Amino acid sequence: MACIIPNPLTETTPPSPSEDYSGVPLVDLLASYNLLGPNIILSHGTGASPAAAQKIASTGAFVSSTPETELQMGHGLPVCFRDDMKDQCSLGVDCHSNNSSDMITQMRLGLQSARAVRNEALIEKGEIPIVKISGSVRDVFRLATIQGAKAVHMEDQIGSLVEGKRADIVVFDALSPGMVCAAEHDPIAAIVLHASVADIETVIVDGVVRKRAKQLVKVGVEEGVAGIGKKEVVWADVAEQLVRSREEIQKKIEKIDMDKALEAFLGSL
Repeated sequence: MACIIPNPLTETTPPSPSEDYSGVPLVDLLASYNLLGPNIILSHGTGASPAAAQKIASTGAFVSSTPETELQMGHGLPVCFRDDMKDQCSLGVDCHSNNSSDMITQMRLGLQSARAVRNEALIEKGEIPIVKISGSVRDVFRLATIQGAKAVHMEDQIGSLVEGKRADIVVFDALSPGMVCAAEHDPIAAIVLHASVADIETVIVDGVVRKRAKQLVKVGVEEGVAGIGKKEVVWADVAEQLVRSREEIQKKIEKIDMDKALEAFLGSL
């Protein structure tokens, strides 16, 4: 189950980021309905107070931090490197219609935004942040791998390359223009700081190859799936359907009075 801690609001706009419209701390409200616990993943978590962070940790709930959405949409700073929340965080992509959907981007933005905030604090004090950079590529790589597995209580099956776990494997092309030399020096840093999805050579999900030679493989579909008319589809088939769907949705959007829609939405808050 996913719940959302509201995004930070301005100081003049009630309620506070960690309260609902009755002034009750949201984490306390969730807890009162038994909606905090190891089976709960909270989305974003931005604006959580220290007390809220402590309660999330004590109940075993997890937070799915989505750096690209949070930075793009004014949700506040990603929490995945907050000292009081990072152990209960994983990474997510949130909304493909708003931004990219790959974990490499989330790792990079999450790490670099955290570094920027902490380094700016040093710069404001007249210090030069060159001795030690806070937050490491290995820290954020764990957020995207084993921490995600822990969030869904599958760390005994996925999240790391260990004998006996499911074969969920991503193979990168270490000699691609984006990764060459960097991968030889530090493979994890090369993935986090240099790579893109174009550098992924092979993807294996639970032992099944889904991408080979940098191309998505054919996918079998059940008979009778509406609008398909074939037993296997390639990415071009999917893309064609997506473009058609997008055109239909856009036509409907153009009939909506967005000013009235916004007014109605704000009036419901």
